[in-house]
Amino acid sequence: MAELIFVRHAEAELLKTTDAVRSLTEKGQKQSQRLSKIFLQELSLIELFIQSDLVRSQETLLGLLDAHVPSRILTTDTLYEKPPIELAKWLKKNASGLQKILVVGHESQMSEFIGWGLARSLEIEFEIKKAGVARLEIHDFSNILEQKLILTELLSLKRMKELCRSVV
Repeated sequence: MAELIFVRHAEAELLKTTDAVRSLTEKGQKQSQRLSKIFLQELSLIELFIQSDLVRSQETLLGLLDAHVPSRILTTDTLYEKPPIELAKWLKKNASGLQKILVVGHESQMSEFIGWGLARSLEIEFEIKKAGVARLEIHDFSNILEQKLILTELLSLKRMKELCRSVV
């Protein structure tokens, strides 16, 4: 089974000019650093990191990576204001054969993609909180247009921190 990890971008500043250039706030930078600690043991296992072409997504991934040098980072415009099928096609083309992928993206597109992937429906509604994580499994990304995804985890950053403290 291949794993697809969705991370919603951390908190961004309010809209000042255009949505595409919104940077992370100080709180957002701290959130991305917390994500780095949470994913520390896993970063070397991730074969592909994907970010949107918006600044807040890229800054979240940069903070999450911290000093880790990833094997591959790709940027796509399919993570923002595009129908779920576009991201599925992009993943089929760019992720076939890979086992573990991390994607930093945006609401509501991530929730729409997950709903589409689980039930081929845009009617499923839930929200991934800022810096929240959704983990999904699929047999193979090459069949993403035919196979349904399996949701294995949906957590807020707050809940991830609580779980990390209880393990220590």
